Amino acid sequence: MEYSYSLTIDAPIEKVVSLFDNKDNLKNWQDGFESYTHLSGEPGKPGAKAMLVYRNGKHEIKLTETILTNDLPTEISGHYEHAHGSNTLANTFKGLPDNKTQYTTKIANPKAKGFMPKLMLAMMSGVYRKHTEKWANQFKKFAEQEHKKPA
Repeated sequence: MEYSYSLTIDAPIEKVVSLFDNKDNLKNWQDGFESYTHLSGEPGKPGAKAMLVYRNGKHEIKLTETILTNDLPTEISGHYEHAHGSNTLANTFKGLPDNKTQYTTKIANPKAKGFMPKLMLAMMSGVYRKHTEKWANQFKKFAEQEHKKPA
């Protein structure tokens, strides 16, 4: 299973990438985000590792992020591992006319550990896709609101 989602943000690429790359902003567009902790390597560089913690109801979800590429302002990708599986996520940005930005997020190579997680991944792939689209749209809304704020 591999999928991508693309949308246009009404803000210039420099602003969009700056907002996206600032880990303090994750709480503004990722539901359940609690913390981001750098673990090793040079922050933001390939090979750097960090721990992201999310809360979904009573469940805490910990993801280990490993940066694969960082060619911002055009692309940043990472590998994400958690107790039940892993996946690769690539985010790309393209400047468009009229100070707009095309933002694309692509999920690849999702893997599940154990029978139940594998079964859920197979049966609920649409849920994961909708979640990706939801966060992309929330980021769009956040970036456009921040762009409209007076300097």
